[in-house]
Amino acid sequence: MRIRNKMFLSINTLLSMGSGLITPIITLYIHNDLHKSLVTAGYVLLLYSGMIAVGYLLGGRLFDVWQPEALVYIGGTLAIFFLFLLALFPKWPFLITFLALYGAGQGLWRSALLADYLFLFVIFLCRKTKII
Repeated sequence: MRIRNKMFLSINTLLSMGSGLITPIITLYIHNDLHKSLVTAGYVLLLYSGMIAVGYLLGGRLFDVWQPEALVYIGGTLAIFFLFLLALFPKWPFLITFLALYGAGQGLWRSALLADYLFLFVIFLCRKTKII
C-alpha cells in the first residue's frame, strides 16, 4: 500500500504528537503558572478527554453520512484553529473553552481518519487474500 498524500500524513503525525504532549504540559501550566490546584487541572483534562470522546462519537455518526476526507479536514482545521487560539489566549477562562473545543476537533478528525484507514485496510486484505 502506497502513501498517496504525504502532506496529509505529516499533518496527522504532528497533530497526534501534539495531543500526546498537551496533557502533561497543560497540567504543569495550570498548576504552576495559573496557580490552580492539581485537582482543577485534572478536571480541565477530564473535560478535554470528554470532548475528544464527543468528537469521536460525532465523527463516527458523520462518517456514515458524509465524506470521510471532508471530516478529517474539518476536524483538523478546528483542532489547529483552537490550538492557535489556545496559544494566543492562555488565560484561565479561555483555556478551558479552547482546550475543550480543541479536543472535540481532535476527536472528529481522528475518528474519520481511523475509520477510513480501517476501511482501506480491510479492502486491501480482502484483495490480497482474493476474497473480493
